[in-house]
Amino acid sequence: MRFKVNSNEFLNDLGPVLDTVPSVATYPVLTSFLLIADKNGLTAYGTDLDNSVMARIPAAIEDVGSCAISAKIVKSILKEIDEEITVERIENQIVISYKNGKFKLGLYERDEFPELPGEIPGTIVELNMEFLRASIEKTVFCVSSEPSRMALSGLYWEYDDGKSTMVGSDGFRMGIYTEDMEINLEPFSIIIPPKILNEVLRLGKDNVKFGWDKTKVFFQLGNYTLISRLIDDRFPDYKSVIPEDNPNVLRVKKEVFSSVLRRVSVFSPDKTKSVELILGGDTMEVTSRSELGSGTEKLSGEYTGSDLRIGMSASSLLEFLRKMEGDIVEISFGDSESPVLIKDPANHRVLYVVTPIILRE
Repeated sequence: MRFKVNSNEFLNDLGPVLDTVPSVATYPVLTSFLLIADKNGLTAYGTDLDNSVMARIPAAIEDVGSCAISAKIVKSILKEIDEEITVERIENQIVISYKNGKFKLGLYERDEFPELPGEIPGTIVELNMEFLRASIEKTVFCVSSEPSRMALSGLYWEYDDGKSTMVGSDGFRMGIYTEDMEINLEPFSIIIPPKILNEVLRLGKDNVKFGWDKTKVFFQLGNYTLISRLIDDRFPDYKSVIPEDNPNVLRVKKEVFSSVLRRVSVFSPDKTKSVELILGGDTMEVTSRSELGSGTEKLSGEYTGSDLRIGMSASSLLEFLRKMEGDIVEISFGDSESPVLIKDPANHRVLYVVTPIILRE
């Protein structure tokens, strides 16, 4: 194996592959990535066994061959070189040489590395990246970070009867994005790990090719193919959690509400930054108290409904507000213990649901 390539361009093209490679692994070979030089060009492949990235990389191939080499070492070397390099296999080493020096690395043989995914099975369709980006960005931040909650540790995606819905939830908050669109696929419902979706957001530019089978999901973006295992679990019935009749409605400017939440929540020592909303009559206030002190600020907006005192997570509210497109946010409440519905009047496709916090007296 022997090829020539610009070091900066090579590192840039390798980026998504190297990011997929784990820094620590049960099997040492998994901290490496596979390089294949053949008559069709140069292919790089990295995997953590759950997520994989394969890249086609422009290079001047002088001799074919393949092997796996350390992702960490290659990244460190390439970051410090800014010129054309030659990469070649000499016996049981990979030699990276340039004008004033060379580096020798150990390697793994190709048959020691996990197999490439081969042909992508199932039906492949082309999706508009604008739709995909909006669907993911508005919901993926709600996905649970707790590995024990398997069904909630991925983004749920269902498609049926011309309607696509993505749902992210951690059991306390939920984001739902629904879009009417025709996809040339049979109805499906799958749970996708967020790691591959964040990579789709990073690499996606125009259209994206998408496909899935019973165990894996695939995205093709230019020279990159992203593969991830699907989460094999049953997603909760998210529709049953959406409040249908919350009679108490608060309409407030997004930036005003965000500023008040940031100021008042400094007195909340917990991770959720819990605050209390006091609504009713002529009163609209946000308050917080703890051993650190207390804070109260009036909120300008419109409120219709009965008197209400309700605990909310300022952290969750602020994340929701950052995703809003319009200037106004609409929040509807039931009682102090019922799920709260948050809408963006400027984008009817997205809904957020959050569970109130029971505050101690």
